[in-house]
Amino acid sequence: MSFSKAALLMLGFGGPQQKDEIRPFIEKIVSGRNVPKERIDTVVEQYNIIGGKSPYVELTFRQAKAIEEILQQKNNDIKIYCGMLHSEPSIENAIGELQVDGIDHVIVLVMAPQRTEISFERYKQRFETLINSSSLKNKIKIDYIDPWYCEPLFIKAICDQITKYLAANNVQVDNNLVHYIFTAHSIPIKVSDASTYDEQVNKTAYLVASQLSITNDNWSVAYQSRSGDLNDAWLEPDVLSTLENINSKGKKTVILIPIGFVVDHVEVLYDLDILAVNKAREIGLAVFRVPTVSNNPLFIELLAKMTLDKALSSYAHRAK
Repeated sequence: MSFSKAALLMLGFGGPQQKDEIRPFIEKIVSGRNVPKERIDTVVEQYNIIGGKSPYVELTFRQAKAIEEILQQKNNDIKIYCGMLHSEPSIENAIGELQVDGIDHVIVLVMAPQRTEISFERYKQRFETLINSSSLKNKIKIDYIDPWYCEPLFIKAICDQITKYLAANNVQVDNNLVHYIFTAHSIPIKVSDASTYDEQVNKTAYLVASQLSITNDNWSVAYQSRSGDLNDAWLEPDVLSTLENINSKGKKTVILIPIGFVVDHVEVLYDLDILAVNKAREIGLAVFRVPTVSNNPLFIELLAKMTLDKALSSYAHRAK
């Protein structure tokens, strides 16, 4: 079936793609939040430590290409675009491409498994504000991909990443000695409560643990990368304090599994691979960090399936 005027728009957080973009990128994110210069300097240094850039944009475009290949194999010509909230290529740039290509139906996929005001509504608001100020206003149908934090293919993709990684690193799993930590970005509790974010994260973790037959005593959820006002209550426990707690219970090995992130970026490459890994080693724990789902074939299959399902549903609705 031809969907020549339909498109998938992948909306992501973004990231600096070279060293001179780091500080402007961070300053844009914290604009209006009265963040001390010292804090900005610290984050700049974190980016320098992981190589002076973020792989976020590049990895998102790899996902887009992989989705496109699956759709083409199924003889579907849905075009794919990427727009970033805080970096280039911007959402505004993506909308310009939709205009030039004559797209009249856009399926929007926000690249975050769990849905909150922070991880979804801000992207939607920015996108719709820009659409409404463009020539596409009232001329393009917009559909949003439904939440997918507990979609079977997403769960299977995480399980596949865990299984393959442990096998590749010859990790011997003794349930008496190993603990699995599922991590996601911490957010203010009031924001979480408004969107059931904490429940969503725990649901993802529970489904993965169940599929891998990990007993309840051997896994937990921890939050990371807190960056807000210290006076606000944020989701806990923090991953670093969780490591200390696990160590006190006699565990010897910890396996970190980022389920709130779908590609590597500073929160994974620094907050987990450096801060959390170093903390674990300091207190005597062997530590392994499972890769994000990124280009896992099962995950890409899910993204392609959700796109096609939404396109077919919209086509059927229009045909009535």
